[in-house]
Amino acid sequence: GNIFGKADRLPEALNYTNQALEFSKLLENNLLVGTAFNNLGNIYYKLKKYELAVLNYKKSEPFMIEEKDNQTLTEGYIGLARSYLALEKQDSALHFARQSYNISYRSGLLNNALASSKFLSDYYRKNEKYDSALFYQTTMITLNDSIHSIEKIKQLESMSMQERIRQQKRAAMIQKEKEENGQRLQLLAIGILIPILFFFSIFISRRKVHRKLIQFCGVLSLLLLFEYITLFMHPFVAELTNHSPAIEIVIFVCVAALIVPAHHKIERWFTKQLATNYEHTFIKKEEVTVETKDFENSDVAENEIAKPKPEESNENSENDSSKDS
Repeated sequence: GNIFGKADRLPEALNYTNQALEFSKLLENNLLVGTAFNNLGNIYYKLKKYELAVLNYKKSEPFMIEEKDNQTLTEGYIGLARSYLALEKQDSALHFARQSYNISYRSGLLNNALASSKFLSDYYRKNEKYDSALFYQTTMITLNDSIHSIEKIKQLESMSMQERIRQQKRAAMIQKEKEENGQRLQLLAIGILIPILFFFSIFISRRKVHRKLIQFCGVLSLLLLFEYITLFMHPFVAELTNHSPAIEIVIFVCVAALIVPAHHKIERWFTKQLATNYEHTFIKKEEVTVETKDFENSDVAENEIAKPKPEESNENSENDSSKDS
């Protein structure tokens, strides 16, 4: 109702304010009841139904005094002053205008004090009481400057707050970027480590090391590969599912249903290849070693056969000497 009243859509404002009044009475909320009566007074004043405006302002007064709501109370007193002035009841208008000014000024309600001082300044000027008119005119100018100063201070505070919030958001974004860059570097390091482990597994399979170490390196590199795939997929899945845990679990279960069997098959194949490579390399080396030894043994045997025996050499020498004789 108050919104429609400020927009000068008075019939709608009147309808909604009456409904608000009924609900406030049902709730037994005195503050809302008093505010509704005050709003009805404002609406009737704009409709130029001054008697009804005065009636509703008067009904609002005791509720506002009881609830100590000086803001609405002084607004109602200004409304009463204007309504009585329209009804040409100048004494009543002056009384309530002074009431509004005094309470507003003491309570620091500058907007209502400004409205009251403006009313009183115009009232005294029309009644040719220029000293009083000048006093309230001066007060009005002072209050106006104070209000603008306060508004400027509030604007500066708002700008300062907005700048502080902007700086905090910027710092948060920078921190987030650092964390994301750190995560990217970690993923890159893991991505580089996995092929290194693969090549290391192949390298040690050609060296004389324990077979279990070769199998361990092969299995570790495969585990890292499949975990890396899951880790790499997680940000995309989270963004796709809008960080819904239930949907993420379903997707990763489906991925696991594909990856786990593939992991076992590839693990068996890879370790088998490493073992085969290991056996092939060292069996071949052993065969070469055996062949070399056999060849060396055969050479030694042939050399031994080619050498004459000592007895045969002695007999030959004796035969030669007999022939000479």
